[in-house]
Amino acid sequence: MQQSMKRQTIWKIVLMTVMMIINLILVSGLYVYAAQEDGISVNRVYEIAQETSLKAEDNQDAEEIASLHVGDSVIVTEYTSGEWCKVMSGGKEGYILITSILSEGDFDELDKEFESVRNDYINSYEESLMLEQQQKTSRIWGGIIVGLVIAIFLVGIVSALSKQRKSKESKDAT
Repeated sequence: MQQSMKRQTIWKIVLMTVMMIINLILVSGLYVYAAQEDGISVNRVYEIAQETSLKAEDNQDAEEIASLHVGDSVIVTEYTSGEWCKVMSGGKEGYILITSILSEGDFDELDKEFESVRNDYINSYEESLMLEQQQKTSRIWGGIIVGLVIAIFLVGIVSALSKQRKSKESKDAT
């Protein structure tokens, strides 16, 4: 029973975490603004157009944090100047040249994907609750059946003993 409650608690935590992530993404989308000159939007997904380095600061001489390859996705988190923007990729945050960015991603697709993941978690959670309820019901019915079988045996034993006693009393009376 404790294990099922632990499982239920874990599912609740997972579901709440997913909901918080979705809310964070939706709320952060409210603060989107575009850079005037280059059309770079903050909090949008972009694709890397050419091999580039993720830098610790917005200049060529800064330390390289990671290498980004053609096709990698990045989220622009800040527009810093005419040629640099702050991005997040693979859990790392740093700066890249705007010329490295190919095209804007589609947040609608991400929203659909997050909604799909959310629905999968909800369905899994509801399914686990239903299975837990079925197991509980099965245990209850199992207990009832065992109780009835024991009662039937007891009635049979009492009936047999009563019959034996009556037969003994009738022998004693004759």
